[in-house]
Amino acid sequence: MVGGLLILACGEVGPTVEPVVEPVEVLAPAPPPFTHDDAIASALAQAPPELPAENPSTNDAKAVETGAALYEARCAACHGILGDGDGPAAAALPQRPADFTDLSRWTATNHGQKIWLLEKGIAGTPHAPSKLSHEELTDVLAYVESTFAAG
Repeated sequence: MVGGLLILACGEVGPTVEPVVEPVEVLAPAPPPFTHDDAIASALAQAPPELPAENPSTNDAKAVETGAALYEARCAACHGILGDGDGPAAAALPQRPADFTDLSRWTATNHGQKIWLLEKGIAGTPHAPSKLSHEELTDVLAYVESTFAAG
């Protein structure tokens, strides 16, 4: 014994100590991650039912050209030049931006719903309400539909 401490040589067994076991609260399993599709479904539940189904500018060359310039300036940083959700700013976002080349996205919502989502923003995602006008959004959608979602 040195200074009130028992020094054990290597390999010697010291006194056993009973472990203290305390009850632990069992937590419910974590919910699955909130996806972009979940956010869209939640937002669309609030959309008015009378939204127009078709984009009047889809086949308008001038609208597509205007939409291309707007998309490049305002959307491509996140959604990517190729529309695949892999723009240079995408990596810094908490959720991957929508992939416009995924054709299932285009059949899941109509034109009016897409415009409504863009105008209002999508809660739970980085997509804030758009600062573009209704006409500009229609042109951007005309470009996206004719370029990425043409199938």
